[in-house]
Amino acid sequence: MLLLVAALGLTVAPDAGARDGEAPVTAAFKAYQAALLAKDGPRAAATLARPTIAYYQRMRDVALSGKAAEIKKLTVGDKLTILRLRVEFSAAELKRLDGAGVIAYSVKHGWVGDEVARIGVGAVVIDGEHATIAGLADGKPSADRLTMVRESGAWRLDLVPLMVGANAYFKKAAADSGMSEDDFVLMIVERMADRPVPQTIWNPPK
Repeated sequence: MLLLVAALGLTVAPDAGARDGEAPVTAAFKAYQAALLAKDGPRAAATLARPTIAYYQRMRDVALSGKAAEIKKLTVGDKLTILRLRVEFSAAELKRLDGAGVIAYSVKHGWVGDEVARIGVGAVVIDGEHATIAGLADGKPSADRLTMVRESGAWRLDLVPLMVGANAYFKKAAADSGMSEDDFVLMIVERMADRPVPQTIWNPPK
């Protein structure tokens, strides 16, 4: 979820990954962080794992052709991402994008990256082609766990596991708001777009 990637307020502690084997993992994550800070969209997309790219490709596809009934069955995070894409792009523009392009645009235009300095990197656990990085908040352990995947010999960040926790957060926020989930989604999208969003946004763009 594009909107949820902003929750990755991430930086790397100076001595993280010093042990053999951990350095490439933390270096790969640091590359993602640096790309966000520089608002370098293509470079950020290149640091992400295939499941993450595939997720944003699905969101682009649904934004282009998904009907209201289909979208309203999805998670809060999915709905936020899809409607944000529909607000930002016409159908013709969406057709020219792929998953990596969605990520690159979101990074370049500041949809993500504002919280980059808040979470540091703690312990790294490597298990074959997967690794987990424990997040730190103000230097102290947090509940955040970052998933890295080794693809073709290179470590990349997979954002998909983070989306489960982010979805739970947004679902609770919607319930606490006293609004329906769909009205809550529209409210958040309007705040991000800084303009009114009509109910017709649930329908495919023309």
